[in-house]
Order: sequence, then structure tokens, then C-alpha cells
Amino acid sequence: MRIHIPMLGFNLSGGVRLMIRLANGLVKFGHEVRITVPAFRAIPPFPLDPSVELMALGGKTLTRLGYYRRLIREAAGWGDVLVAASTTTPFLLRRSIRKSRRDVPLIYVAMGYDPIEQGDLFDGPRWRGMIRKQVALRSYPLADKRVYISRAIADLIALDQPPHILRCGVDLSIYHPLTERPARGGKLRIGLIGRFSKRKGLQVFFPAWETLTDLHDQAEVVVWPTFSWTPRELPTNATVYEVCGDEALARFYRSLDLFVFPSLFEGLGLPPLEAMACGTPVVLTDSVGVREYAMHEGNCLMVPPGDPSALASAIRRALEDRALRERLAENGLATVPRFTWENMVEDFDSALQANPFPAKGVSRGAI
Repeated sequence: MRIHIPMLGFNLSGGVRLMIRLANGLVKFGHEVRITVPAFRAIPPFPLDPSVELMALGGKTLTRLGYYRRLIREAAGWGDVLVAASTTTPFLLRRSIRKSRRDVPLIYVAMGYDPIEQGDLFDGPRWRGMIRKQVALRSYPLADKRVYISRAIADLIALDQPPHILRCGVDLSIYHPLTERPARGGKLRIGLIGRFSKRKGLQVFFPAWETLTDLHDQAEVVVWPTFSWTPRELPTNATVYEVCGDEALARFYRSLDLFVFPSLFEGLGLPPLEAMACGTPVVLTDSVGVREYAMHEGNCLMVPPGDPSALASAIRRALEDRALRERLAENGLATVPRFTWENMVEDFDSALQANPFPAKGVSRGAI
């Protein structure tokens, strides 16, 4: 099957990494895969299988609007299936299908719930977030089929019964513990992912950490940014790392005594799973999507989102109780095998093979 994945560009986000992993896996299932991106954002931030065709549209001076126009003209001209992975893309691809007069099925990979992520929690003006929310709500019905990275997202979108869930997860060839964890002196290390977005909850973590003043001599904070991220001020004993690839990120997780994930909302939330796969104990917030794998007092400590006091209490408890950290790490390792990239590709392939797609010639929603 020829699978076409038009994207709005490459960046270091978890969503882009997921789509690259999906494309890499699908060619191993014997599919032909093409990823289309604008030329101004056409450098894959993660390794792309040589069998995946990369189509860069336009030149370096092509505008975003110009790319949209090119995508509408050309996207539906190649492929047996079109795959959308962001709120804007289904509108563009549906118009391309109509313009080409080819009845190409459209699958939407729902990696989050954009009415919240790009609407209620939008970092810009409130009016713009309200527009984004309405656009997102209208995007989901445009697809012929939807697949979801968590049951929570499927329940929020509420268009499919039963929904097709992808068991998204980690690459266990990269994210794994060392055979023997080396003895390390000095301060305990608390790690987290940094990004300019209130959704990611750093504005909750920083006040939480500053209340734990009696632990500042015993522990330090290390931040791994997903983009070029330098906050105006860092909490006490905090360091920002440089952005690198998966292997370096795995080393980062393995170097930690505790990983903290303070996000307000996630479609799934891969970083805690990656940390678990590396044998690192996790404290996280109940950011909805993490319920797919997170079990409070089992493989993590889970606290309500947006509550610095509760987060501080969980961090203190984990840092002061080594036996607790070891138990959480052991249970985290037992959780991870159910959530791998291989399972995700297998689930997506089964969605491709499953019927029915809507009958030929049936209208699939207006734009």
C-alpha cells in the first residue's frame, strides 16, 4: 500500500518523532511511504529510514500559505491512503482529495486533544485560542478513520465506538537501563523536559522546587529542552542541557535519580515512559493521557496537575525514600514492554487493513 504523510514541517516535537517512527516502521511492513514537508522545514530531526521517500515542496523562500496551496494541489495525487497528524492538515487534505477527484481515504492520527492543547491552553491571545479550539473540533470528523494514541483522547473526541488505539511507546533498543547502574556520588539528580508552553507545567515545577529549600544541598535539577529553550530565570541548582538525539536523551534519563513530568495535559506523554524504560523512577501529574500507563503508587507517584504543593510533596517523598524509588523503577520497567514502537506500527497497519472505509463516492464532510 502507498501511504502518504503530508506534514507541516519537521521540528523536535514528540509528534514529529512519532510520525517518523511510524513511517520507518511501515516500510518494514512492505508499504511504500512518502512524507511531504515544506522545503523550509525539511530536515528530519530524527533518523529517517532510507526507504521512506522525503518530498520537500517549494524552495527556501516558500511561505506557509504557499505550502498550503501546493499541498492542496499535490497531496492527493500520490498514495492509496493519506495520513493527517495535526489540526490543520485534514482541511488541506480533504480539499486536495476533492480537487484531484481521487477518492483517497484519509486517516487522522490523533496525538492529542487540540481543543484543549491548542485552545484552552494556548500560549497566545485568548481569542486566537478560541479560534484554534473551534478549528480543532471541526477537524476530527473530516477523516474517514481515526486512530488514537490513548483511550483518553478517543473518549474526548467521541467519534468512534470502539476506537482504534495505537500502543505508542519507546524504542527499547535505545531506551533501556544499564546492566549495572554505576555508583555515583554527589547530589541526587532530578530531571525534566523543558519547553516554552504553559501546558508543560514548568511554571508549576519551579515554585514546587523552590519550597524544598532543605533539599537543595542534596539534589540538583537538570533540564532537557525540546527546543532552543532558555528560561528567564532558573530555579536553584538547575542546569539546562543542549538538545540532542535519542541516544543522548536515553543517557540523560539513565543519569537521573528521579524524573519529574509536571504537564497540565498530554495526549499520552512519552517522556515518563522513556524514563521508566531506562530504569528511572517517575513523579508525574495526572495529565489525562498518562493514565494509559501510569499507576499511582505502582510505577510512579501521580499528583493533580497545576498543584505545586502536591508536586513538592511527591518529589520530597521520592527523594527521601530510596526503597520507594527502587520499587517505582522496577514496576516502571515491567510496564514498558506493552508500549513500544513496534506495537504502534503493528496497530496502525491493522487499522489500514480493517474495514470499512466509507463507500466510494460518499461525501465525508464539508469544509
